[in-house]
Amino acid sequence: MNYTVPEDVGIKNIRQFYDRLKEMLKSDDMVVLDFAGANGVHLSAALVVLAAHREAKESGKTIRLKNLSDAVRRQLYLSGFNI
Repeated sequence: MNYTVPEDVGIKNIRQFYDRLKEMLKSDDMVVLDFAGANGVHLSAALVVLAAHREAKESGKTIRLKNLSDAVRRQLYLSGFNI
C-alpha cells in the first residue's frame, strides 16, 4: 500500500499519521511511504516512522521509503534511521 506523507506532518497531526500508518500495517505486508511532497520531517514524524519500521520488521512486514529529499534523508538519519 502506498501512502503520500503530508508535507506538514508534525506535532499537530502526528496522531493521525501514526494511526494511519498502524492501520496500513495491519492490512498489508508492505507499506511504501512517499515523501515527494515533504521538504522536511518533524522529529515526531521521524520517530513514528522509525518505530513503525522496527515493529514492521519484527512482524515480518516491510516499510519502504521513496522520494526522499536530502533534507528528509538527513532528518531521518539524525533520528536514528540507518539510510
